Amino acid sequence: MKTRKKNPLIPLLILVLVFAALLIGYKVLSAANERKAAAEALAAQADDTSVTVADFSLPDMTALEFQSNGGDPLRFVVVNGAWRYEADPAFPLNASTMAQMANAIASITASRTVDEGAPADYGLDDPACVITAEYGSEKHVYKTGDYNSFSGSYYLMADGAVYLVSQNLASTFSKSLDDLLVRDTIPSSEWASREYVNAVTVRDGDAERTVTDADEIEEILTSLGKVYLYTCTDYAATEEEKAACGLDGGRAVTVSYRKAVSTQDSEGNTTATNYLDTSYTLLFGDETDESVFCSPLSSTMIYTVTPATASALLSHAAEADSAP
Repeated sequence: MKTRKKNPLIPLLILVLVFAALLIGYKVLSAANERKAAAEALAAQADDTSVTVADFSLPDMTALEFQSNGGDPLRFVVVNGAWRYEADPAFPLNASTMAQMANAIASITASRTVDEGAPADYGLDDPACVITAEYGSEKHVYKTGDYNSFSGSYYLMADGAVYLVSQNLASTFSKSLDDLLVRDTIPSSEWASREYVNAVTVRDGDAERTVTDADEIEEILTSLGKVYLYTCTDYAATEEEKAACGLDGGRAVTVSYRKAVSTQDSEGNTTATNYLDTSYTLLFGDETDESVFCSPLSSTMIYTVTPATASALLSHAAEADSAP
């Protein structure tokens, strides 16, 4: 029986065909990748329509004025590198909040400009907020408009031109003067460890007690921790003005405790912690219009709290009734 000889060229031909197929596939894939990359580049270019509305250096800002929700305009100026309320330089201004507002208005990027329509179409004829930023003699005026729910942006008029921006500047500047006030805080964290509390003295007129019982101290400090100094009636009261409100020391709560004071080296590492005897006194004054005047001993600010808040603390001045 005769056997057929294999053609030695057939494997070579198959190899050539496979190589050709791979080469064609590679070229097709490369072309597809190139088309995809080109499409992505065009899409990115189309999306990159951002417009710089404001790009100023914060140290160059000299004044900031805003009028929010139809209220009175508030104007703040930079004096010796610090923000001040121009109408009253003694006003205890929240520097952190001012820095946030100044930063927000100094750097603004819009998604696009709005060339069609009238300002009234975008709520800019009656803006929620009007902001003026000054850089020396240079002034820039911004007006906030409506929210565009389709684009998730806000209309903003800057020096007469209209833009769509992502920043809600109306919310950033929706503040009253009261919102910018730095208030006193009760240093409850300094006696969070009750072991450092020596005693609490409560005075209510002629009644006065120094409490050392741990359970009663806990009760008093818990009540004191619920006191929130928010409603401020005067931020620059003299001792005479405080006394006129009954804040003369006749009604007070004094916490005597040991305060942790740390010493540090030149690199900021704590080298030692000492505990110094100190105290904190919260004064209570007259009751009026369903509120009670209140002020920290060393503060020039007068607040009001509810009668129930004052009573929860001052009631400890009287000796508790003995159980039958």
